[in-house]
Amino acid sequence: LLGKPDGPVPGGRGHFEPRGPQYWDRPEIPYAISPELPHPERIEKALAYLRQKTPVNFVPFQGQPDAIVFETGSENCLSPLGRVGGLQPIKLSGGCQTQEILHEILHALGFVHEQSRTDRDQYVEILWDNIDEKYADQFALVPESFLEPIRGFPFDFHSVMLYRTAAFTKSPGLANMKAVGSEIISPVAEGLSDGDIKRLRRSHTEIGAALLDKAFPDSHPLIDLTRDIMLNHHEQMDGKGYRGLPGNALSLPVRLACIVESYDGYTIPRPH
Repeated sequence: LLGKPDGPVPGGRGHFEPRGPQYWDRPEIPYAISPELPHPERIEKALAYLRQKTPVNFVPFQGQPDAIVFETGSENCLSPLGRVGGLQPIKLSGGCQTQEILHEILHALGFVHEQSRTDRDQYVEILWDNIDEKYADQFALVPESFLEPIRGFPFDFHSVMLYRTAAFTKSPGLANMKAVGSEIISPVAEGLSDGDIKRLRRSHTEIGAALLDKAFPDSHPLIDLTRDIMLNHHEQMDGKGYRGLPGNALSLPVRLACIVESYDGYTIPRPH
């Protein structure tokens, strides 16, 4: 995930930070499954889960310039970080099932490992002596520029992006990390954690706000209200609209949106 200069820095000093990942700028992400990849139903199951639980919508590849292609991998499950352009692969070995596929898809959407956050030492201790050296880089800290999708979110001990403690250890029975406090390291066994879903929702509300700005470059009170709802009140909406909360439980901008919609029938665009 990290890069470095090929040669020495002039003067012997300097600081190099890789550019952060690029993100998908549309709510629909094209995908294809290689015909050589066994058991394609495992991919479809993961994508169906994402469509049901999050705003992410994977659509069949139809010649789009950028897409994700699920391919056969010889070892483990691998994905580039973020949108790299072209037909970018997610490589899956025979042992990669739904959970591992969800993990790799989130990498492709720009999410790093939870144990690679710059603040991780406050929450977990990496047990370097127990980790297979071949995979030590999977526990390395990433630059701040890589953390935009999770910025402001607390450390998630249940995230699908957090390794299980037995992953990539030198021998069975060893742990790759331990919690600093009383929390238990327990990544979800099925699907995404609540924190994962909230992060995906925010990333797609930001996509929606960017599309709104592009479509309506001039300021208008209704457009400004819509943008505020998208960016600051996304957790009060789910994939089907409001969560059935009573009016006094909704934030003021969301209440105003309800009034506008009920008064004149104008539907405020939402990214979900």
